[in-house]
Amino acid sequence: MIKRQSNPFSTLIVSALILLLIQPEQLFSKGFKLSYSVVGTLLLLGLPLNKWLQDRCRLFNYLPKESWTYLHKIADKSLKYLLLGMSISFSAWIGSMAFCIQLFGYLSTGALLANLLLIQLASLVILTGIVSLGLGLVQLSFISEFFNHSAWLIISIIDCLLDSIQSIRFPAIRKVNANTFPAETIQIIFFTLLISLYYLPAKKNILALMAPVFLLLITIFASVIYA
Repeated sequence: MIKRQSNPFSTLIVSALILLLIQPEQLFSKGFKLSYSVVGTLLLLGLPLNKWLQDRCRLFNYLPKESWTYLHKIADKSLKYLLLGMSISFSAWIGSMAFCIQLFGYLSTGALLANLLLIQLASLVILTGIVSLGLGLVQLSFISEFFNHSAWLIISIIDCLLDSIQSIRFPAIRKVNANTFPAETIQIIFFTLLISLYYLPAKKNILALMAPVFLLLITIFASVIYA
């Protein structure tokens, strides 16, 4: 309201601190670790990666925007959404991979494709759910039921897409003794490096931000193979 520029990562940290002040035991919750790890990676890696891709993957640079046709605009918007989806999917996969191995003993590269397809649908589920709740509060039950059914329908589509993706044989990482996998240690090292590079001038170079990613992948492969 006062036009103050916010810092998304600082907001994320404050939300975590508030939650831990209310429920300190959340620090040991698997859901807490996984959620904040994924969102933190999206902010520190996904957004800079998306900006880097958007700056370098532009259509119709040879044409002034004033002369773009409707098809030009559709193609440009489609590419932007695709690049954003790729950045989010990759970052979510990187941010969750260590905890996924620890929790499930399994990590599939198919998650890269699944995230790309499903994140937008999941956003629609949240949106229709909020609209349904709001309409229910003002006693518009018949419209609320319509949006509630829409959310259920989208979830059914997500289930079908997941079944289809799981039928494809993507390369996967498996860990027999998943409970002993040092996910917390790996993530602490990863975020320490990522945060350090993000707040240095090196963040302008996406290759610098990818260094913690390569280290994370190497550490996870080594832990799975030799541990």
